[in-house]
Amino acid sequence: MRWTVVGLALLVAGCGEKVDSDISAMLETDFQKGTVTMTCRESSTGSCHALFVFKDDVKRLEVAKGSAATATDIVDFTRYCLDVSAPQNGCKLAPLVEGQQIVRRHSSHN
Repeated sequence: MRWTVVGLALLVAGCGEKVDSDISAMLETDFQKGTVTMTCRESSTGSCHALFVFKDDVKRLEVAKGSAATATDIVDFTRYCLDVSAPQNGCKLAPLVEGQQIVRRHSSHN
C-alpha cells in the first residue's frame, strides 16, 4: 500500500510540471503575388509551424529557427494560426493581413 501512495505522489508531482512555449515569427504577405513568407525568429522547439486556411484550402509551413519559407496561392481573407508544433485544423485562426506582421507568444502550461 505504501508503494502505491509513493508512486501516485510521484505521478501527480510530474503532472504539475510547467512547460514554457515561446514563439516569434515574421509573416510577410503579398496578396497580389499570392504569397506569404514566414521567418522563424524564435521557437522553444526549434521550429515554427503555421496553418493557412481559406475555405477548404489548407496550407502548412514548417520553418527551422533562423530560416524562412514561402507558401503560394494565398488569397485575401486567408486566416492562419502559428505554433511551436504543427497546428491542427481546430486551432484559433487569425486574419492574415497584407504586408509585414510580427507574431509573438509565450505560454506556460502543464
